[in-house]
Amino acid sequence: MPRGRPRKNVNSEDLKNISVDGEQLIELNGFPVQAVSAEDINFGDDIVTINEIKDEKESNKEKEVSYTPTDPEWTDYVLAHLKPNEFQKGFPTVHGIRRLVGKFIGDIIRSESEVVQSPSPDNEYNATIVHTVYIVRHSDKETIVVNGASDLSKAVAKPPFDKFIVASADSRAEGKCLRRVLQINTVSAEEVSGEDQSASSDESITPTQISLLETIAKRNNINLEKFVKSNFDVQTIDIITREQGSVLCSKISEYQRVNDTIPENIKGYVSSWKNDFSKGDN
Repeated sequence: MPRGRPRKNVNSEDLKNISVDGEQLIELNGFPVQAVSAEDINFGDDIVTINEIKDEKESNKEKEVSYTPTDPEWTDYVLAHLKPNEFQKGFPTVHGIRRLVGKFIGDIIRSESEVVQSPSPDNEYNATIVHTVYIVRHSDKETIVVNGASDLSKAVAKPPFDKFIVASADSRAEGKCLRRVLQINTVSAEEVSGEDQSASSDESITPTQISLLETIAKRNNINLEKFVKSNFDVQTIDIITREQGSVLCSKISEYQRVNDTIPENIKGYVSSWKNDFSKGDN
């Protein structure tokens, strides 16, 4: 139970104006107190005003890194907004790309596939699919239509994809279609499914990925070397793979979006980080 004197509701009969030595006082429950305006009240230095909150939000917006499809950093900037589980072998998945279309371009109001060619003995079990999406753009509310085609043969598909030729070709066609919408220079995970991905998955981190990491780190006061090492046990950034680079871009972009989640132990940007943490000229 709460301690102390029980609370009493204040009504109009409890308040009445009185005057002492020419100053207006208010009598509250029998005790005279001086009437002051809100402007005269000192709330102390710890009070955060609405304007200060607005200024902080505007400041965070100014720190936001953004690019356009004509910038060379566009692809890695877009892919940095994927979640770690939206990558496979360093490539973006179709469901991840589909989500990014909704974020950057517009709302998908229709998505359909057309089977142009069904697998049969006459065509050596080759399937051809055309996928089409209808999107209402965020920018002008106009509806755009984009499509992409893909084919897949049982002869080149590896198990278990050789048993699902049409479905696999359909996923590839949608991935190609959505890539066109986003204008990103990569392939989807589904487009390389069933193929030898060992070379691609071991590919080194790209210069644009490094540039994106550096830009976001600088604007958000993040120690890039400590950030990378907190995720991967490496001595230089050059031995990071492209797949790992995608994970790093995704994580650092999340720190930028929610600034107060940045761990204290990785704060403090160091402009000379390349001197000891990079062997190349990135």
